[in-house]
Order: sequence, then C-alpha cells, then structure tokens
Amino acid sequence: MAGWNSIAAPVFDGDSIVASILLLQPALHMQRAPASCIRATEKAAAALSSA
Repeated sequence: MAGWNSIAAPVFDGDSIVASILLLQPALHMQRAPASCIRATEKAAAALSSA
C-alpha cells in the first residue's frame, strides 16, 4: 500500500512457529525494517524450510 511499510513477523509458542502476522506502519514512522525483525523472519523461514 502506498505510504506504508510492512514486515512479516513470525508468531511463536515456545519454540514452535504457530502463525505469522503482517505488521504495517506509516512510512514516515518506519522507513526500513528493523534488523531484529529481519532476523526473526529469516529464522522462521529457515525453521519452516527444515520442518
């Protein structure tokens, strides 16, 4: 969506990924994704790939 940035974020229950959510924030407040969110998404993708 124009004017918004998004981050896919995994939802954990202990060590298990049970869902994912899409976080939206106005581009003025979040000009790029925080590194911690990127790392969490990469970790979730790796966990899902090896399942």
